[in-house]
Amino acid sequence: MFGFADKTTPQPEFFSLGGQDLFYGMREDEMRGRQIALGSLEYQYKPPFKLFFDTYFLFRYNLGTTWPTPETIKFESLMHGLGFCTAFDTPLGPTRFSIGRAFYFLRNPDKILLGPIQLYFSIGMKL
Repeated sequence: MFGFADKTTPQPEFFSLGGQDLFYGMREDEMRGRQIALGSLEYQYKPPFKLFFDTYFLFRYNLGTTWPTPETIKFESLMHGLGFCTAFDTPLGPTRFSIGRAFYFLRNPDKILLGPIQLYFSIGMKL
């Protein structure tokens, strides 16, 4: 996903990033900006057994960030996120329990900066 806006875009219309649906390891709408880049790779597995309901296991890797202006866009500022989800098809709708962590790489000194572990829960269809 890519998005670009000009300097006259008001803050309520900024792109937002974070949460169980967009970026594991971040709170909902944690990052906001006029420019956004996001890529995700997800693997979903349905085991041959049920835990009361149809059960799914999901693993997702995210790469992306938001920027306030086009001049601040840099490849080095992209954040990474990893997450795991257990989902069930219940009579109330999809129920998901997830855990995720965001991180990014520093070049000087060479190391990985880890964010806090985020836990997520959702039930029902997203409106």
